[in-house]
Amino acid sequence: MIFNSLEYVALLVIVFIAYWLVSRSYQNILLLVASYVFYAFAHPMLVVLLVSYTLVHFFCGLGIKKFPGWSKCILIGAISFSLITLGIFKYFDFFVGNINYVLGFVGLSSLTPAIYIILPVGISFYTFQTLGYTIDVFRGQIEPKSNFINFALFASFFPQLVAGPIERARDLLPQIEKKRLFNSCDVQDGLMLMMWGFFKKMVIADNVAIIVNKIFLVDEPGFALIWIGVFAFAIQILADFSGYTDIARGTAKILGIRLSENFRHPYLTRSPAEFWRRWHITLSFWFRDYVYIPLGGSRGGTLSKVLVLLVTFFLTGLWHGAGWNFILWGVYNGLLIQFQRMLTSLFPKVSLPKTISGAITFVLITVGWLFFRETDITYIVKYMTQSPALMRYSDLREEIFILVQVLIFSAPIWLHGLFDSTNGVMFYRNRRETWHRYLLKTGVAALLFILILAVGNDSSSEFLYFQF
Repeated sequence: MIFNSLEYVALLVIVFIAYWLVSRSYQNILLLVASYVFYAFAHPMLVVLLVSYTLVHFFCGLGIKKFPGWSKCILIGAISFSLITLGIFKYFDFFVGNINYVLGFVGLSSLTPAIYIILPVGISFYTFQTLGYTIDVFRGQIEPKSNFINFALFASFFPQLVAGPIERARDLLPQIEKKRLFNSCDVQDGLMLMMWGFFKKMVIADNVAIIVNKIFLVDEPGFALIWIGVFAFAIQILADFSGYTDIARGTAKILGIRLSENFRHPYLTRSPAEFWRRWHITLSFWFRDYVYIPLGGSRGGTLSKVLVLLVTFFLTGLWHGAGWNFILWGVYNGLLIQFQRMLTSLFPKVSLPKTISGAITFVLITVGWLFFRETDITYIVKYMTQSPALMRYSDLREEIFILVQVLIFSAPIWLHGLFDSTNGVMFYRNRRETWHRYLLKTGVAALLFILILAVGNDSSSEFLYFQF
């Protein structure tokens, strides 16, 4: 079930009404049932996989505390189960295909051909969420939970189940365990956040996606056209993914639960490192806490620091998908951060103006999206090395028209970012609740709803990160 569907709206209305009518003891049961209905809507058998993750990590968490002498073995078992399961469903065909290519290249017979396993939606997200819980229990940072219903809801909470945010147990579980009271302000803010998310998905992302898809289907796009397509994809993926997060956070908020912020205007940054503190925040910090720091982080010599950084971003790219283009995208971003570190150490007193450093960062990050969007490596090499001198000036009018379209669709994102970066949102939030404020929020929500109906793409597609 996807957010931008009538089925989801119907499920949410039913859950919302029932949720605030039943007693507290039944609220988590209701949410757990809704979560499994949500996940089982397309492929009911995949529920077995989600239940397996839940059972393994629930009992491993209890086992780590009950049998401290075996805690490391239990942790290794939980990690092995999670990563092997993820590897089979997400990477089996990729690895077999690459091994067969190498074997064929040296003249040996191939292995078992790829079996085209269906990728369960959300597996990358709930793998990391449940893994984080068990690792935190092992580290002694949280106590293992003995209430299975509460833990099962933590592992499967439907607003963030299939595309994040990746929640930490210390943040989400206490909210699941405590009493939640109806708050009209939270409901209004949650609905507003959902409307903004639907607007970003259905008006911005889905309309820009049409432009992106057409450009990437052109056999011989010129220099200008291909980079307009990459810029358009940068807008599409931000609007699509952050739109999902806003809908998820808004849904949770009307149910009295606060999910983590996952995007903080990542294109308005001054450096690649800052970009990764603002883009897919929960994933970035997951890799920092469970991969980068345990591998050594910023400790050790220069070579060690570089290797740890590149390994972390190699895994970040691989997490996003079973393809060499994702790995290249991850390593490319790691190299950008390393290059930034090198420049900072060589020129510690040099600081570019915010506009210039922001523009350079945006261009570098946008170049990386070509790796992410295009799976054909030869295509990437061809257009990464194409000279601007090969621009077809006869097509310039059409290319400018396409660029203007993308800029118009992206304008709300830029305006919202500028408003937020000038503390406009904080001023708005800190104002005392008055009827003027309610009227303003209602008016904005109504405007977004009208724009969704008027400009929203009728053929709205699945969210991009459902594939990962």
